[in-house]
Amino acid sequence: MTINFRTLISKFLFICSSVLLLTLLVLGLMHNHADILGLDKRTISTPAIRQMYPEQFPVVKGIKAGSHWYYPFEDYIYKDELPWQKCDGLFVGVVNLDKVTLLICNTEINLYDKYEQLIDKMTSSYGLPIPITRVGLIKNQLFVESQGLTYNLDLESMETFQAVIDDQVRWQRAELLPAMYQEPIHEEKGVSVKLLLAELFGGLFSGILGIVLIDLLLLFGIFLCGVFIKDVMYSKKDKASTGDDGIPNELKVRRDQ
Repeated sequence: MTINFRTLISKFLFICSSVLLLTLLVLGLMHNHADILGLDKRTISTPAIRQMYPEQFPVVKGIKAGSHWYYPFEDYIYKDELPWQKCDGLFVGVVNLDKVTLLICNTEINLYDKYEQLIDKMTSSYGLPIPITRVGLIKNQLFVESQGLTYNLDLESMETFQAVIDDQVRWQRAELLPAMYQEPIHEEKGVSVKLLLAELFGGLFSGILGIVLIDLLLLFGIFLCGVFIKDVMYSKKDKASTGDDGIPNELKVRRDQ
């Protein structure tokens, strides 16, 4: 039994070209009907995607108070990797004191006991200056800044705010979250499949080179299909002119004569 390497190569090229053309055909149909298929709601998040779309995955910062990290995500303030409390307004900071934990938002301050139960909520009706832009401490004294002024909060009376100017305040600063907390946030966001398909066929991945690459792949697939069809035609022609024993029919006729 002889092996026809040309036929094997032709079949291999045909399979490759078929897979290539079928893949591009399916992706093209998905791109044209992305809204119907709901691809704008389906997202992909991988390390490669995050490097290509850094604007879709901004660096997440949080506040470290004690041994815990606090940061806003979706509708909650997270404590480490779990949802903790809700914040009415923008998240500013968290302060852990002896018996209470203070969640500072730009329009309110929430006080929680050691069991994380809400004790009190301070708003502008208490005389709280808003919006609060940052929070700091001097020992156990709480300071907040609002509209360029610094105020001292008396935690015992919960009502007395005195404007002060003190350069010794240790203001909280947002820091880069550890990777273990950023990964779940980035995986939750992702980039929509609709956007990826649009940029694939629109050449937005690499400009005009992206469009040229897609065109070359299509032409290459068509070329491989053409090569296979040509080989099939030649193969049929050879079989028609050759007997089962591999001897050309023309030679058989001459031998018989």
